[in-house]
Amino acid sequence: MRLKNGTIFLIFCIIILVLLLIFDKPYNEKWYYFLNNNYMVCGDDLDTYVNLIKKDSKNITNNVVSGFVVQFKYNENYIFVKIANLCEKTSKDHGISCSYSIEKAIAKETFRYAIVNTLTGKVDDFLTEQAFNEKIKDIDFSSDWIKTKPIPEGATFGE
Repeated sequence: MRLKNGTIFLIFCIIILVLLLIFDKPYNEKWYYFLNNNYMVCGDDLDTYVNLIKKDSKNITNNVVSGFVVQFKYNENYIFVKIANLCEKTSKDHGISCSYSIEKAIAKETFRYAIVNTLTGKVDDFLTEQAFNEKIKDIDFSSDWIKTKPIPEGATFGE
């Protein structure tokens, strides 16, 4: 039995439609986890970025901490963030290599830390785990770390 050109075209269109429905996302939707004093953790549902940002009085958002935030916790006065360190110093030429994927950085546990005082806006960034733990030892903090992957419970979607 020989198929006609119209039948072949129809089968082709159905296959393409099924593939689009299974694999295609119509757009990359942003999510926000709102914190105190106009700070928020912002990411997208495709995990291409997760940043700590702040809206100013003119409703303009500014990055507070650059990098892929993998975990955060907060209270009324502070935000602590754990950031995937996608770069490392190389011994070959004493340079910096930024070739890690987010998954590889998480698997290798290569992180840096930042502390944000939400009252003063002061940011201590590029902290090692040891330096971070030393700086926060006198801060009363009872909350657990919140992971950003998968999208944290309590996040809202929108522009």
